[in-house]
Amino acid sequence: MAQELGRMPYVLRHETSLGAVGRMLSIVSWPLFRILVPLSLRVLARVDRSTDLPLGWIAYATRR
Repeated sequence: MAQELGRMPYVLRHETSLGAVGRMLSIVSWPLFRILVPLSLRVLARVDRSTDLPLGWIAYATRR
């Protein structure tokens, strides 16, 4: 989640329909999405110990 949210400033800057507003939002939101969100998610990861979602797992199958 931190990786995807960290892309927000880039997306805002390159979204052509937002123009100058998008570039300004990109600059203003950079500390939030690149520093604060990842740190917050690390803290929350220590609290949440569920293993319900197999994110990052890969399964290989072979046909008999």
